[in-house]
Amino acid sequence: MWTALTSADVRAQLSEAEAAAVEAVLAGTNKLDGLVAKVIAQIREDILAGDYPLHAAATYIPGGLVNDAVAIARWKLLLALPGYEDLQSKVRENEYKEAMAKLRTIAAGKRKVEPPEGSIKPSIAGNWNSENKIVPRIHPLPRPGIQSPSSEPGYSNESDEARNDSV
Repeated sequence: MWTALTSADVRAQLSEAEAAAVEAVLAGTNKLDGLVAKVIAQIREDILAGDYPLHAAATYIPGGLVNDAVAIARWKLLLALPGYEDLQSKVRENEYKEAMAKLRTIAAGKRKVEPPEGSIKPSIAGNWNSENKIVPRIHPLPRPGIQSPSSEPGYSNESDEARNDSV
């Protein structure tokens, strides 16, 4: 299910130390909203690059990518905080790298995303055996009179004399 990503979603995923640092630096500004909007735009561009349909609302992303969007926004936010390099942990960086790798596979069309509500799913049902077929060239079957007689009795193409003898 597609959902709107907000800055509150990103704030909810911050640790206590990260949240305190964000509040100290970004108090009263809407810079986090701008960062979230850029992450949403990036995700939607990758979905579009993978030739998948988008939701009509510009702030909606697939529900399966919300955690990845939060990981990307969180890492970019931590990089933007001056004097808080100690919050840039390897765990957060790995979450960011994994999310970006997932977006690259979506953009390449190697990973599917759920279609938005109201979009038309392509029909995979079809008329079975309705495709054009090419009949292979085969050798013609021999006529029954040309077949060689069998040595086994009861063969359907026995000679007339053998048939008359057994009657």
